[in-house]
Amino acid sequence: MSGSTYPPFIPRSPLTAYALNSPPQHSPPDSDHTQELFQILSDRRGCLIVGAGVSVSLADSEENKRLVTWKGFLDCLAKTVMDMLSLPQSWYEKVQVMLESDPKDLEGVDKQYALRLDKAAEMIEHHVNTGHLGGSSDPFMRYHHLVFKILHKLRADREAPLAHILHALRTPIFTTNYDVLLEDATGRFTLSIEDLLRAQRTYRLSSDQHPLAQHLQYVFHLHGIFYDDPERKFVLTAPEYAATIDDFIMALRPVLVDVGSKYKTGGMAFHRSMIFIGTGGTLQDIHFTSLFASLYEHNVFLETNGFERVLHYVLLNSAEATYLTDFTFEDSLGRPIHAHEILVPVIYGEKYEDLPPYLDVLVKMLEDEERSSLNRASPTGSPDNVPEHQKPEVKDRIFGTGRGTVESDTEDGGRPVRRRGSALDRIRNHARKPRPPTIEDALVLDPAVSL
Repeated sequence: MSGSTYPPFIPRSPLTAYALNSPPQHSPPDSDHTQELFQILSDRRGCLIVGAGVSVSLADSEENKRLVTWKGFLDCLAKTVMDMLSLPQSWYEKVQVMLESDPKDLEGVDKQYALRLDKAAEMIEHHVNTGHLGGSSDPFMRYHHLVFKILHKLRADREAPLAHILHALRTPIFTTNYDVLLEDATGRFTLSIEDLLRAQRTYRLSSDQHPLAQHLQYVFHLHGIFYDDPERKFVLTAPEYAATIDDFIMALRPVLVDVGSKYKTGGMAFHRSMIFIGTGGTLQDIHFTSLFASLYEHNVFLETNGFERVLHYVLLNSAEATYLTDFTFEDSLGRPIHAHEILVPVIYGEKYEDLPPYLDVLVKMLEDEERSSLNRASPTGSPDNVPEHQKPEVKDRIFGTGRGTVESDTEDGGRPVRRRGSALDRIRNHARKPRPPTIEDALVLDPAVSL
């Protein structure tokens, strides 16, 4: 791609529990992962994580496009707090300096702070907690009122192509946004993280009653919703991020690693890949870095047992690719792990406007594959002759035991029955690596071999 500023290599070290004690292995970047993404989406092995970049595409005015970005939102929040508390202009200017820091010009921890904008948020939080804003004595409720005051006027451009393209990918959509522009544009319903956790405590992931079995109807909000409703809490300040880490991981990890299915597949869990779209600095907040650490350690377990690691994909333009995935997180032992151990940067174009055409290619590939599959399954061309498990609506509904799950529990609780044996061959992330021959193998082949 001409003009690309992508770094000359992606640093990747061997994925073991002692990776940091070994020299890193450098591999050349491959910006074209379209076929991998297509296979993941076709096999219903993916879920979308969308951020503020998607809301920017959906907002109906330039003012609202700026407001839905993290910087624009904090800027508006700072102005509102300054006006309500009669704070000096110098305070707002300090916030502005933090908001305008360009992460491309910073290094190390400062770069990560700039991406998350924690310092600016903490300055605003201090005055919300200590200022006399009126209303509830609960700082969260004061924040809730302010956020609703700022975001309630947002409206979506219902003709924006990106919303309909995301819907056509037919995969669960999770978002870190507070707004409901995606729902406004697609007609989907809003589901909070509290609703998702409640459903996971009530239903198995494979149940038709689980919201993920009806995921085409919902957008799942991981950081809350701006509604002026105390039950719909959102994550904004550092204490709220820290207090909700467990809920965040409990909501996403069972979706990404279906532990229950490993009892149905001979010790092999059913894995799904996250596909990040328009997330920017969200990748480096404490929620996702904690999730990455958990998934990284699960990958160590997989490779220790001869399976391939499960990777997750970040869609970026060529400028973002130079820094948005260039960060580290810590595993449970405090060792720094580079993000490229688990995240794959995917360059979709030179600018953000190239994203809808790139995703539209995936939609067309999925539609073509679906038509071909139906034609193969029904030589007469009649949809009535298509096997039940190959009908698109069935694949969409059965998210927990969809394409790629090779076995399911029997109703009587007996030995699992193989449902679609050939599906395992299509899942590379589940393919066991060839095992080197051992002395036991030699003894089986030739009993005369001496130890």
